[in-house]
Amino acid sequence: MSESANGQLTYIKVLVSHPEREEPKMSMIGSVNPRISVTLVSGAVVQCLGLPVVPDRLFGEIETGKTYPLHRATLKIGSHAFDTQVVEYPMSSPAVIGSDLVSRAVASDPSLLYDLFNDPLARALTAAARSMRKTVLLIGSYGDGVASLLKEVKTCVDAKGFIGAPLVDYPDIKEQSLPQKMLLFGSISRFVICLDLRPSGHIAELETCARAGFVTAVLRSRQEGSTWMQDDIAARHTFMNVLPRETWSRRFRQLFHGARVRSWSLPRRTIRDIRGETEMFV
Repeated sequence: MSESANGQLTYIKVLVSHPEREEPKMSMIGSVNPRISVTLVSGAVVQCLGLPVVPDRLFGEIETGKTYPLHRATLKIGSHAFDTQVVEYPMSSPAVIGSDLVSRAVASDPSLLYDLFNDPLARALTAAARSMRKTVLLIGSYGDGVASLLKEVKTCVDAKGFIGAPLVDYPDIKEQSLPQKMLLFGSISRFVICLDLRPSGHIAELETCARAGFVTAVLRSRQEGSTWMQDDIAARHTFMNVLPRETWSRRFRQLFHGARVRSWSLPRRTIRDIRGETEMFV
């Protein structure tokens, strides 16, 4: 297991699949231990996915006098995908990421290495700057029948080279209120897409977007909002636009057309800048 600076265990989401076929695949929570030179997976993962064994090779660096079989697997961790060899190891955790994948991840973006030597605030500022270039925050109602639509929107966002980030997928910070969480995520995102389909907690999130000046596209099943109090929210703010359901198929494809990497800090933008940026929504 890996520990953060405050002594708490930290975990990451890992997607494991067979190296020669996409299905089946297993999504699991794994830990990171850079003191181990290889990545470990449990026997249950190997059996469920039928991971092929690496012939004539055993791994013996974990415990003196014991060896364990190696298997080929494909692991996806965040935006990184690895075709690698993993060790089948008897443990309760489904996966432990070793230094082999840590080194490959750093090699793909050497700038991450410098974060290790920065203080926590400097690391946070660097990560925020990276996030603002690519992240699109996804908020809205997540009830029955909407979850699949949220996934469809995220797929479209990712296909355009951005990173769709559903707010609901990220854990709360204990010392932070929910409105503060929304404000934090909105501040480190390039812009926001809101699924305004039915009344829910996203009403407060949308108001936060309006107060903070976040560039926002509001997706609706009709021209009216999920509540009458927010029917005209886009009309009141030049940095917000509404996409009614009947125009989604045409206009949503154009959502990111001509999008440019630039600063989205409201105090640095003029009204003319804001109107130019929201042209991608109309």
